Amino acid sequence: MEAVADVCQQLFGIAPGAMLLVCLLVFLAGYVDAIAGGGGLISLPAYMIAGLPTHAAIATNKMSSTMGTTIATWHYAKSGYIQWKLAGVCVVLAVAGSTIGSNLVLITSDAFLRVFLLAVLGLLLWLVYGFTPLGGGSQKTARTKEVIDWSFLHAPRFWLLTGLLFCQNAAEQSVTGWMVTYFKGSGIIAGSLAAYTVTVMWGATLVARLLIAFVFPFKNPRKAMVGMSVLCTFFYVLLVRADTQGMAIVLLFAFAFSMAG
Repeated sequence: MEAVADVCQQLFGIAPGAMLLVCLLVFLAGYVDAIAGGGGLISLPAYMIAGLPTHAAIATNKMSSTMGTTIATWHYAKSGYIQWKLAGVCVVLAVAGSTIGSNLVLITSDAFLRVFLLAVLGLLLWLVYGFTPLGGGSQKTARTKEVIDWSFLHAPRFWLLTGLLFCQNAAEQSVTGWMVTYFKGSGIIAGSLAAYTVTVMWGATLVARLLIAFVFPFKNPRKAMVGMSVLCTFFYVLLVRADTQGMAIVLLFAFAFSMAG
């Protein structure tokens, strides 16, 4: 095992656990990026959590995302979905913006970039959440008067689901907040990585929830809820027993994905 860790450290400059985490999150980021864009919200903090310097994390993220974007673009172009005139104008603006942005990054200190990226990633996550269309069904006109049926308050199932959601939210807040603080305070997770860990956990959970809501909806929500509860319990027990940084980070993300349903 130590030999594998040494080889991974020599080849990639990061520990095996961090390498596994990066691979999983970059795969997820590429999938999300191909569907709707914004995969960098997941992959960039993943490189930082793995321990890469900020400039190296940005450059490596750009290299990997470029390969994924190229493949996705080729498939969309082959299917005839690209609006070439509009894309041509946007390419010129994107090149100009990328040139200015990359030059600014290169002359900015590593410490400032870490704080700046943390703030920007958090803001972008809230913007994604705030502007994602969640409405469904027929659109109501301004003259339509909506009548609320309050009879659901008498249904035992409503109160049961309300209690389950309360427990789920309590568990989510305890893990994303208290558990990360615990691992940081005990020295298991480095202090500089704790903030990025929380950001990526929130981002990954949000992306997974959007995928479940709009791309892969559950056919049997009741079975999904049972499965989510079992997985949350399983990973929570493992989290309490985690004693290494790699294991703690992997289990935190596994717990976050289990809560996404």
